[in-house]
Amino acid sequence: MILVTLNNIVKSYGINTILNKISLTINTGEKIGIVGNNGAGKSTLFNIITGMITFDDGQFFSAKDINIGYLKQADSTGENINLYDYCLEPFKKLIDIENKMRKIENLLTDNPFDNDLIDEYSNLTETFTKLNGYAYHSKARGVLIGLGFTEDDFTRTIKTLSGGQKTRLNLAKLLLTEYDLLLLDEPTNHLDIDSVKWLENYLSNYKGAVVIVSHDRYFLDKIVTRVLELESTIGTLYNGNYTEYMRQKRVNYETEIKHYQNNQSLIKKEEQLIRKYKQHGTEKLAKRARSREFKLEKIERVQKPFWLNKNINLSFDIGIPSGNNVLSVNEISKSFDKTILFDDISFEVFKGDKIGFIGKNGIGKSTLFKILVNKAKADSGTFQIGHHVTKGYYDQDLQNIEDSNTLLEEMQVSLPLADETDLRKYLGSFLFTGDDVFKEIRILSGGEKSRLSLLKLMLSKNNFLLLDEPTNHLDIISRETLENAIFNYSGTMLAISHDRYFLNKVCNKIYELDENGLTIYLGNYDYYFYKKNQMNQYAQNNDEPIKISKTERKDLSKQERESKKNIKDKKKKTADLEKNIHELESRISEIHELQCQEEIYSNKSELMKINKELSSLEEKLDLIYEEWEKLL
Repeated sequence: MILVTLNNIVKSYGINTILNKISLTINTGEKIGIVGNNGAGKSTLFNIITGMITFDDGQFFSAKDINIGYLKQADSTGENINLYDYCLEPFKKLIDIENKMRKIENLLTDNPFDNDLIDEYSNLTETFTKLNGYAYHSKARGVLIGLGFTEDDFTRTIKTLSGGQKTRLNLAKLLLTEYDLLLLDEPTNHLDIDSVKWLENYLSNYKGAVVIVSHDRYFLDKIVTRVLELESTIGTLYNGNYTEYMRQKRVNYETEIKHYQNNQSLIKKEEQLIRKYKQHGTEKLAKRARSREFKLEKIERVQKPFWLNKNINLSFDIGIPSGNNVLSVNEISKSFDKTILFDDISFEVFKGDKIGFIGKNGIGKSTLFKILVNKAKADSGTFQIGHHVTKGYYDQDLQNIEDSNTLLEEMQVSLPLADETDLRKYLGSFLFTGDDVFKEIRILSGGEKSRLSLLKLMLSKNNFLLLDEPTNHLDIISRETLENAIFNYSGTMLAISHDRYFLNKVCNKIYELDENGLTIYLGNYDYYFYKKNQMNQYAQNNDEPIKISKTERKDLSKQERESKKNIKDKKKKTADLEKNIHELESRISEIHELQCQEEIYSNKSELMKINKELSSLEEKLDLIYEEWEKLL
């Protein structure tokens, strides 16, 4: 059944078009992801579907009596009721029936043979059973616990919750209401990994349709079967999950790049010929120049691909290499108000490690990082930084930037010896252009502040990065850029993250902190997930959990070394191919210039010779490009 149809929807604010001819059909039970940069119009599209705002042109149809639920990023409530009662509001009909049943039960105590009461009670019981009334309490408890609340939280009033907790509570109520269509804007924000996995399972089995705006690519991979990309006001629909969308996107993008570059090459060639003809000043060549100008006007200009326009230029270099032993943590403990956060935590970090640090919210991960960068003190235990190790710290609260500074002033503090031209160049590479550099940091969005903080970190050239939720606030393209930069980083990284796509792509080890201490997994997130499930299954059938054996650790270390070698070989092969591509393209460019020279184009044998070489080079270049693309 079709729930909603959008046909060529257009929405503008003043002279700025946000959405241009967006079309989408949403069917019952479908799971659709919407992706796009910050400001691409994702929330605007949701507001149009819910009728909160009007559109300028196009058509919108919805099924009769459709029931739509909408979770906004900034949604919250300040009511003076407790969490549990708030989540029971969707069951008002059941609660009313249950209250009537209790009332009749009391009446039947005094009048056990009242047939009217017995019939009414029977009817109510039948309705209550059909509506699954005996399960609503357990359902409400299950959703609240699944989203990270404890039973102690159930009696808390809503006004005592943080903004993130209120968002989780509103999500719980939406899920319990069972709408025909759920619109979820960043539903995994404020959730730890366990809660996100629970939500994945819940939404996968949700009977209604779900449309999700999210930067959580692993989450999208698990749930959605179609992806709508909003880019430069245009909507493009892809079949499949996020990974399939990215595969199709990259194929399209490479084609667009090649088409754009060929178009630019053709235009450049014509412009060069026109200049050459005009330089000689003869009437014959002047006519040729005019003919070429007419041809040039007829050439359709291909628009520069979006990813070439809007991407931060991020790479982490190191000043000096560190020693092999980067960090040694020995029996560190920390408590707050007699509540133990963690106790006797010990671990090692070695040169080249890319470690993902995971655990539930509130377990103490950020506190441990603050201890390691001397922003907090441990109650007991020690840590030691290795030889020639220089630390860079990315704070998820972005407290390493001063709100009252302009962007330019903040960069001047970090790089006092750099001139304004260089600082503007650095800021420009992170999409802060023109008068943006005079903006005060306080008015920047979360994503813009994150980009600024990453820029400062990049320029520090430290060989050991401690990153606390580095992908928070970043759009998908910026996340991918960050991942590629860290993947190619020759230093060492320790990163707290709930972003499983990041953990899977970048990390070679996972450190999990829980109530029982620290557990080390020698692989990426998928390996951690596999091993965790294996251990849990073993624990269900035995009295004690499985431990990783020394032999298994050896095998995993061997796999890790082989994986690093394969990555190194792949990088070398890629570099060699890119060198060949550069050399071939340089020679092709030289031939294009030779074709414009009179002594060449007037000499048929020379012209045939270089044309033959050009054809061979272009054929070879195509083959190398194909090989290069396979390595990406």
